Amino acid sequence: MEEQARKRKERLQALRAAKLGEGKEENVKPTLKFRNYDPLNSEFQASVAPVEREKIETVEKQVDGLTEAVLEEEQKKMKEELDLANLAPKKPNWDLKRDVEKQLNRLEKKTKASIAELIRIRLKGDKTSDLVGAVNAVNEQQQNRVDSDDEEA
Repeated sequence: MEEQARKRKERLQALRAAKLGEGKEENVKPTLKFRNYDPLNSEFQASVAPVEREKIETVEKQVDGLTEAVLEEEQKKMKEELDLANLAPKKPNWDLKRDVEKQLNRLEKKTKASIAELIRIRLKGDKTSDLVGAVNAVNEQQQNRVDSDDEEA
């Protein structure tokens, strides 16, 4: 049992030695590859070949000039937003129309209901006339009202 344990330890040591490369030279420096950033330390910069440094596409190189572009876009947007033509309303009474719109909608509904009631009354009162004649009469009355309103204004 002890002998098997000793043999196993020797095999593990041999595997470790092969894995670590103990038979190779120990003075060989590892080559560093800076894929994500440019090293600021001069010691690290010296370890990377200058040709490699130009070939490597780092985050700093990708982002270079991005802040200036974003700032220019922001300034353009601010100038567009501050344009006085965009700030001024197109019609001077737009706020009045907005405030009165609910009341006008309610009046429109009442107007339609009263027109329908007038048509019903005329149809009941004048049984001999037809529906087309009643509608034409109502339309004439409305036209007269619109004309009189235009003359007053």
